[in-house]
Amino acid sequence: MRLLAAAYDEDPTAYEAIAAGPLTTRIGREAWSGVLHGEEGSVPSCAGLEWAAMPGFTHKNLREDIRDASEGSPAAGSVEARLGRSALYSKHLGVSFFSYAPGFRPPFGHYHREQEEAYVVVAGSGRMKLDDDIIDLRRWDVVRVAPEVMRAIEAGEEGIELIAIGGPRPEEGDGESEPGWWPAD
Repeated sequence: MRLLAAAYDEDPTAYEAIAAGPLTTRIGREAWSGVLHGEEGSVPSCAGLEWAAMPGFTHKNLREDIRDASEGSPAAGSVEARLGRSALYSKHLGVSFFSYAPGFRPPFGHYHREQEEAYVVVAGSGRMKLDDDIIDLRRWDVVRVAPEVMRAIEAGEEGIELIAIGGPRPEEGDGESEPGWWPAD
């Protein structure tokens, strides 16, 4: 797996693990030590640099280390969406956290061209529409969804929190949405 150094601007803390491991760059370990410890002028720009090796693991806290993707969207305040694939520097696996306010239902459904997903309810309850079926969800339920199945989740009276796990997909993503797919009852 390869990682562009330009991503340093998004999450500088991730490179501590890389710099401590078997790192091969055009700038060398000494220069990275300067960057990681805030030394002025160590590396003027990370753009265009590339690593030949990735660390064996990435450690993140879904609630604290990953930006809420709903900030600034119309759903902000009703949804928390922390999308972990890029934060984990994963090519083949996505792990994300979603929290829906009580009664929230997104104004669209979605499906994928290639990516299979599983959803694990970690708190609260709700319902999930899968094509023409609607199922009830409660804590610790897990639902696997084939790529082509249209899906949406509605929070119950106490809201719902989920972990979504996605399999491999094209680098540019493969999700398709359909506005108004699950209209109000």
